[in-house]
Amino acid sequence: MKFDITAYSRFIEIVAGIDVTDNLCKKEYYRIRNRVEAFIHDAKRYQIWKPALLDAYPDVDLLAEITALTRALRQYEQQRLTH
Repeated sequence: MKFDITAYSRFIEIVAGIDVTDNLCKKEYYRIRNRVEAFIHDAKRYQIWKPALLDAYPDVDLLAEITALTRALRQYEQQRLTH
């Protein structure tokens, strides 16, 4: 079963620069996770990791959704490695 990230496709397109399609390869999932994690890191580093940050990004209502997205992507990567 594929991990469905379509609910965050616009956010991913903006932050990761990758169009979400039905046939993303492993490298694209990795790039998405890596770039979203870098986004989180930079936002915290520059002290803009606040709810107001989300005003600029569609598909996301809570900061916790972004961190949950990266966790889900990491789990998906691990599942794909073991199967």
